[in-house]
Amino acid sequence: MEFKTFSYLDFTVKSFVRLDSTNIYIKNNAAFLADKTVIVAAAQDFGRGRLGRSFFSSVSGGGVYLSILFKNHPKDLPPTITAGVCTSIALEEIYGINIGIKWVNDIVLPPENKKAGGILCESMSSNGSLTQIIYGIGINTGNIKFPAEIDDIAVSLYKINNRQIESGIIIEKLLGNIEKLHRENKKTIIELYKKRCVTLGQKVMTDICCGFARDIGSNGELLVECGDGKIIPVHTGEVHVL
Repeated sequence: MEFKTFSYLDFTVKSFVRLDSTNIYIKNNAAFLADKTVIVAAAQDFGRGRLGRSFFSSVSGGGVYLSILFKNHPKDLPPTITAGVCTSIALEEIYGINIGIKWVNDIVLPPENKKAGGILCESMSSNGSLTQIIYGIGINTGNIKFPAEIDDIAVSLYKINNRQIESGIIIEKLLGNIEKLHRENKKTIIELYKKRCVTLGQKVMTDICCGFARDIGSNGELLVECGDGKIIPVHTGEVHVL
């Protein structure tokens, strides 16, 4: 049940106690939602991640879980890269520490680079043309314990100062950064991403080859130097840091 609606900048924020998934809610209700509608849930029963994975978000108050509907997303900006940059900068400004991004969509906390959040961007089309983009963003802000299967790879921002930042502060900072960075060009967004990408310079295993992550391409692809010296662009799939 919806319990709060408010406006911030050009966004309309609808807040719920619990949803199956904020991305799914938008996909099911997009026709009735305005551009730049933000759906927030204190908890999700079926939080979703990239490549069909689940995203742990079942404990009420344990994190910030939201999705944003864009019916007029800047055409030049790659959604996942842009959402990752906006999220990491917002958290840096709040917590005062460096926040990394593991290609392509994991928000990580250096130096161990454990996962503190994730991005799931989805598109919807009508009559064969792309018309709407969803930014799905989940951030671990107050979780003290994680399920055993992810305990060694997940982390909560709570550990930074042993206190949970109010979700409203994070949401407002995030939306402010989105509003600002949506006015930037793609080159600027890519450069901001590269500065935070902890995958660069690492030996990686991809679905295509094993090699070294050398750069981020002009559309956000990971450029991997394989064993023969050839640079291969990786647009999707698994990337494991070795």
